[in-house]
Amino acid sequence: MNSDAKPDAVLTRILSEALESRGILSFGFLDGSGLAGPLKRVPADIRESYGLDSARGALVAALHYDTTGEPAGSMDGDYFRSGEGGFLAALGWFARAHWYRELEGILASAARAPGL
Repeated sequence: MNSDAKPDAVLTRILSEALESRGILSFGFLDGSGLAGPLKRVPADIRESYGLDSARGALVAALHYDTTGEPAGSMDGDYFRSGEGGFLAALGWFARAHWYRELEGILASAARAPGL
C-alpha cells in the first residue's frame, strides 16, 4: 500500500524550482497517505495496471485556463460557440489549444532537472 512518508524536502524544492522556472505556478504534492484516499475510488484493475498502490506520492499541476481568447490552431473562431454565442465546449477549447501536450512537456522537462 502507499507509504506514509512525507515527500523528500530536497527533491520537492528542486522539483518546485524546476516547475516555477517553466511557468507552472499552480502545483502541489501529495504524500502516500494523501494519495491513498483518492485511489480508493479507482478500480483495483486500473490501480494494478498503473502500479498506483505502490505510489509514494503524486504531483498535481495546472496551467492557467482561459477561454476568452482565440484557441491555438483554430480555423474557425466560432467553432466552440452556439448560435447564441454561448460556449458549447470549453474543455474542447482547452484541448484544441494543445495545453495538455504543453503541460506534459513541461512536466517531463522538470522531471529531468539536475538533482532529481
